[in-house]
Amino acid sequence: MSRKLNAELRRLFRPEFLNRVDAVIVFRPLNRVALREIVRLEIEKVRTRVLENGLDLELTPAGQDWLCEQGYSEEYGARPLRRLVQQEVETPLSEALLSGEFHPGDVIALDAGEVGLFLRRVEPEPAPLAEH
Repeated sequence: MSRKLNAELRRLFRPEFLNRVDAVIVFRPLNRVALREIVRLEIEKVRTRVLENGLDLELTPAGQDWLCEQGYSEEYGARPLRRLVQQEVETPLSEALLSGEFHPGDVIALDAGEVGLFLRRVEPEPAPLAEH
């Protein structure tokens, strides 16, 4: 592939221009596993900031799938994901925190459904009753 690309570049551009190009890098499209890992890493950055405020953030599989689908572009790869996380996760989360929707100690789930991505409080599971 690299050989074909270099031949095409020589055909399209003058040698003076090509002499100024240090390297040609060929990127392969991301696979689903790599994209899911990128989503996980981006959300982990947000989670770190949330933990500093006494809350926790968990990403559901549906939320991860939604971010993978919406944050990937054939042309740009995962580059749109960062902006998507800002618009669809960080901004709504900030607004919810400022409005008092979530409180210290809450676990917030980042989930997706028919309406798209949304935040919800994870209700703690009731403690099991002790048997006598």
